[in-house]
Amino acid sequence: MVAVVTAVLVVVQATRNPPSADSAQRAVPKLFVGVASCTFVDQTRPTVNFVTGVSAPGRRLVTEIRYPTIRPSVGVLETLDAGAYRRGAPYPLVVFAHGYDLTPQAYSKLLDSWVKAGFVVAAPIFPDTNPSTILAEGDADTESDMDNQPADVAFVIHELLGANATGTGCAVVKGLLQPGKIALAGQSDGGDTVAALAFESPYLDPSLHFRAVEVLSGALMPPLRTTQKVVETGTAPLLVVQSATDRCNPPGASMQLYSSIAESDKWFVTLKRAPHLPPYTDVAPNADFGFVANETTKFLKDEFTGVAPNVDLHKIAAGARALGYVTSGPPPALNPLTFVNSACFAS
Repeated sequence: MVAVVTAVLVVVQATRNPPSADSAQRAVPKLFVGVASCTFVDQTRPTVNFVTGVSAPGRRLVTEIRYPTIRPSVGVLETLDAGAYRRGAPYPLVVFAHGYDLTPQAYSKLLDSWVKAGFVVAAPIFPDTNPSTILAEGDADTESDMDNQPADVAFVIHELLGANATGTGCAVVKGLLQPGKIALAGQSDGGDTVAALAFESPYLDPSLHFRAVEVLSGALMPPLRTTQKVVETGTAPLLVVQSATDRCNPPGASMQLYSSIAESDKWFVTLKRAPHLPPYTDVAPNADFGFVANETTKFLKDEFTGVAPNVDLHKIAAGARALGYVTSGPPPALNPLTFVNSACFAS
């Protein structure tokens, strides 16, 4: 008799404390940002010295890897070589392309916001358009090397996928990535770069498929040759972010890109009044940065999880009406502006 009563008591205790969705949610730890650096060298393509005109063999792509960790160092925003939080792996991969005369570090707050949302972010430093090379080559037109950057991004993705499988060349990402969930993002010339890789016929890599593409104040890449026909395709959901007052990348450039891509799942975030770079860097605290971070993070989350349409993008914009708005379908009607070089460096 005693044995029977004990068994009943055990059953009652078990049914009083069933696992709940709330407790499962609490079990997910807060994510922080680990940072590592991996270097990939594409031996099949040269790097041009724009002063001498001589090409050196290979393209060396130092790549910053940001990834989720739960073991941050105290008092820092990013922890160098922190242990990755592998219980949450594998993670979607976002590959980011920086703008001219910048490095990924300039965008660290934006990239970190994506990592904290549960993504790995990889950002190559382009060989000829980073500040060190530009300073070394003086007045040379290194920006024209941008034509090579879509292939740089594609090469880095292939190297990361290989390292994900074997650990070779970048041990930190081994087993960390979801190969079927890759997105592209880029700002300014970096926006041109990722748009070209995803949508423009001369730059496509047919072996790569992207779940989302974010073009932040970017434009279409010009043809490699004046006689070349460029075909834009719609192979991935697209988010364009553009300021109505940006004279470095005038609104017409983003509108042309947006209109040219034959993709039904595309969205245009208009910032009512913002400079070219600060909405993506938060060098000085600004409300535009928070708006952009929220919109870009939600777009990536929805596309990675297959949520469509992205009605949450409208909800975010509804809470930031003073800053901007979101449209889909036809592009917004923005006033045409002319390019002003000094606007590229306005803060």
